[in-house]
Amino acid sequence: MSAGRGSGHGSVRAPSRGGRPAGRSEPRPGARRAGAGESARPGPSGRRGGSTDPARGSLPGTSAQRFAQRSARARAARRWRVSAVLAGVFLLAGVAWALLFSSLLAVSDVDVEGVPPALAREVEAAARAPLGAPLARVGLAPIEARVAALPPVASVRATRAWPRTLRLVVVPRRARAVLVEGSGLTLVDASGVPFAQVATSPTGLVPIRGTPRGEPLAAAVAVAQALPPALAREVTAVTAPSAVAVRLSLDGRTVVWGTPAQSVRKARVTLLLLGRPGRLIDVTAPDAPTVR
Repeated sequence: MSAGRGSGHGSVRAPSRGGRPAGRSEPRPGARRAGAGESARPGPSGRRGGSTDPARGSLPGTSAQRFAQRSARARAARRWRVSAVLAGVFLLAGVAWALLFSSLLAVSDVDVEGVPPALAREVEAAARAPLGAPLARVGLAPIEARVAALPPVASVRATRAWPRTLRLVVVPRRARAVLVEGSGLTLVDASGVPFAQVATSPTGLVPIRGTPRGEPLAAAVAVAQALPPALAREVTAVTAPSAVAVRLSLDGRTVVWGTPAQSVRKARVTLLLLGRPGRLIDVTAPDAPTVR
């Protein structure tokens, strides 16, 4: 057989350099052959050889830990809420006890404002404040009613001044005229309410005589308040047998006034007519007065 033939059935390849058979590639450095029992399929992690990612492999344990932590936080929050509610209940109970039953906030003083000392003592006596009783339980309306019944008191407002004071703010009546009844003198306020007896008539108040209490007295006071100083100085008395028959008495002269309506105009007309002769001036109709 000729050695010059190409590839024959029984031909033998010439060895390559280095003594290794030709046609076989040398493994790359760092490459590893699959050993027996190793699978060539990708593992659960997507890599060949079935290797497991440590981070992914620990997920079940991490989820359980997180769930346990959330449960613990929820239990702690519930305990905190329950504790807060109980603390609030105890706090409210303590405040209610201090306000309604304790002597810590009991009435120990009555403060009267708005009136002179003599009247303040009358107000305090009429109030009958329950000293020693819890301030929160003191009824203010009955105290106001008792004080308002005093003739010199126009109005009163009772308040609680914490921690232990009952305050009474009083508005006294103001004298606008003096009612002469026999030998007695009684101060009268703007609404015609007599409220205080005096020994002498205060300066500047017009005396009211021969006038019953009630509407006639209220009408007389309304006229007395409307008089200008120049006319009031000349008036010796205001008389009102009825609410529509008010008269002014001057030195030797009489002014028929009628009702309190248009009192300002009637006073102006009266001052003009005082210069005319005559003992009776009628200004019941101020646009058509008469003098006779």
